[in-house]
Amino acid sequence: MARYWILIAIISVGLLPLWGCSPTSTASGDSLEGRVAKLERDLKALEVARDTAMARAEVAEKKLAEQTNRTKSAERERDELQLTIKARQAEREVMATQFDGFKTKLRDLLGQMETAGLTLPAGSTAGTEALMPIVKFPTMNSVR
Repeated sequence: MARYWILIAIISVGLLPLWGCSPTSTASGDSLEGRVAKLERDLKALEVARDTAMARAEVAEKKLAEQTNRTKSAERERDELQLTIKARQAEREVMATQFDGFKTKLRDLLGQMETAGLTLPAGSTAGTEALMPIVKFPTMNSVR
């Protein structure tokens, strides 16, 4: 008798999966069609979102390209201005050297004048101020 119980248990365990996998009604078919329709709507919505994102990405790429071009032109202009500044600084250095040489020569000439016995006008000092003409500007009292 124990063998019969074992045989019944084996048969019921073998038939149990078949009973669970059998179609129960047409309602599950309807639900599958509904799910497919919902998935198709979701797919269309995602395609629209993808297209929108692609359009935004193209616009962003164009803006980035424009900004890159502006940045490159600004860098070129900056480099040109730096070269101009360096050239002007070099010119300034040359002019400062020439001015220093001129001041030295002028002092030497004043020294030679003094050693030669020439005197400067009264009230002047030995320096470049003596060579500058004295200019008197009218005052408010003299204008009236």
